[in-house]
Amino acid sequence: MIALLRALSWPELRHHPWRNVAALIAVTLGVALAYSVHLINASALAEFGAAVRAVNGDPDLELVGPRAGFDEALYATVAADPSVAVASPVVEADSYAFDATGQRVPLRIVGIDALVAAQISPAALPRPAKDAGRFAMLDPGAVFLNVAAERRLGVASASASASASASSAVGRSIAVQTVAGRRTLQVLGSVAAGGPPLAVMDIAGAQAVFGSIGRLTRLDVRLMAGADRDALLARLSLP
Repeated sequence: MIALLRALSWPELRHHPWRNVAALIAVTLGVALAYSVHLINASALAEFGAAVRAVNGDPDLELVGPRAGFDEALYATVAADPSVAVASPVVEADSYAFDATGQRVPLRIVGIDALVAAQISPAALPRPAKDAGRFAMLDPGAVFLNVAAERRLGVASASASASASASSAVGRSIAVQTVAGRRTLQVLGSVAAGGPPLAVMDIAGAQAVFGSIGRLTRLDVRLMAGADRDALLARLSLP
């Protein structure tokens, strides 16, 4: 078979060498062009997806731990990686609050670091009421409710009415069920996030209230442009 192939191919190569070289170059360039188009399309789709996530306030990557959370020391490791633009630590808890009649209202409580969360999840950024104070977002005993939570719990935010003095949420409080029993939290403003009842608070306060000191529920990560998520995960060597 090899001898037959040599007998048929060698005369052609010997009599028309430049034609065969040109054909080989054309095939090589065609393959290279097709591969480059594939790379350009993949890059464009990745950048478009990143832009959509940025507009929607979604992270590029979520690192989620077990139900009991994970050691917050991982946050420093992830944030220091050169491919990470922003890493936002989050503590989440599904609990319930009590309305004015004592009825339970399912409430999702999210603890964030307001100094970095705005770059990833602007809808979850607390909006303090006018008379809440300059550092209300960092108050470990304060919560900020979305519209659904305000409606279910009968708490109106200062931004809900033009008469802020009559409708201000400052001074109002809600009782939240925790592992150690009921905990009273001050309502100092609102958040723009939609969906079911939601309360946002400072991450240190959430860790203290729900007994998760030193633990995180997840990390929301915004990557540098062109960063490879798989390469990042390989470097982190996560459990």
